[in-house]
Formats: sequence, structure tokens, C-alpha cells
Amino acid sequence: MKTIIIILLLAGTAFGQSDKVFHKEKTSLEKIAYTELALVGVAVSDVILYPIAERSNLKDFYRSFQGALQLAVSYILYKELDWKSAVSFNLQMLTGVNDAIYYMFKPQEFKDTHFNHLNYTPFYLLNGGRLSKNDFKVQAGMGFVFGININF
Repeated sequence: MKTIIIILLLAGTAFGQSDKVFHKEKTSLEKIAYTELALVGVAVSDVILYPIAERSNLKDFYRSFQGALQLAVSYILYKELDWKSAVSFNLQMLTGVNDAIYYMFKPQEFKDTHFNHLNYTPFYLLNGGRLSKNDFKVQAGMGFVFGININF
């Protein structure tokens, strides 16, 4: 029940914003900067909140929070910038760019040879349910490049 209340509060806050904060049209470089800043923000929230969720056995709540956060950030990017920024953000989330940023903050955790927690990513699905470290790097790199190109 707590999860539903928090999701509703986050979504209500995001969807309740009707006026544009930015009153002029943004350039492609500004859109890229805001999109990448949003990805860093999501990764920083993972760096801070994941260890807490793991210690307190609240992983299901944490996953619900991640989904609500992604939805809220996507909506704000769409509303304040344009649909390309929202698509770019979600493409990079799908390809694990946010996880690559997470591993930049916590390089000691980038030791696994298989990244099975990324079981929703394209390379994982194409490789028959496994994702090596090299596949992860390639996938995140491609997601980053494609995500930036979407904003142009």
C-alpha cells in the first residue's frame, strides 16, 4: 500500500506540472545536456538508495520506485523539452547507460562477468539470456550514441 501511495504522489507531482519551466525553445545540445543530466540523476538515486533497499529487504519497493521515477522523469522531459528527449532517455535506460553511470560511481561492483540483472536489455535477450561485460559495454555505448542522435 505504501508503494502505491508513493507512486501516486510522484506521478501526481509530475503530471500536475502544466506550465513550462523553460520558456524558450531549447537547442539540441541543451536537450542532450538535460537528458544526460536526468540519466545521471537516476544513477545517483541508485547509488544512494540501492544499498539501503538491499540492507532493509525492500527490493520490491525499490523497483516500484525506480519505475515511478523513470515515468516521472520521462514525462517531465516530454513536457518541458519534447518527445525526442523522452525517447532518448528511455532508450538509454533500456540499453543500460544508467547502469554504466552507476558503475562509474561504484567501480568496485563492476567485477561480474555476467550481468544477469539487466535481463530486459536487447543484448541480453538476443544472447539467449546472458550478458557479458563486453556485451554490456558495447550495448551501453550504442545506447548512448543512439540516444544522443535522437535529440538532433
